Amino acid sequence: MSTASPFKFADSVLQALGDAEASEVKEPLELLQRLAKRTGWRVPAGLAGLAEKIPRHQGICQIGSMPAAVMEFVDT
Repeated sequence: MSTASPFKFADSVLQALGDAEASEVKEPLELLQRLAKRTGWRVPAGLAGLAEKIPRHQGICQIGSMPAAVMEFVDT
């Protein structure tokens, strides 16, 4: 996925386009659809398929424990 794709930063792009409610949307995939509707562009295939994917990692950590979490991930 290209770093220049507006779909990678859909919330920021929508806000720049005047969608004041974009920052309140909690579901990232909804933002993709919202941006597609607003622009008339199709969601790139690499992002459109995320809805069917199973998350590989579900761990959550606090900012202070991020280095240890990264090392644990790398070691496994």
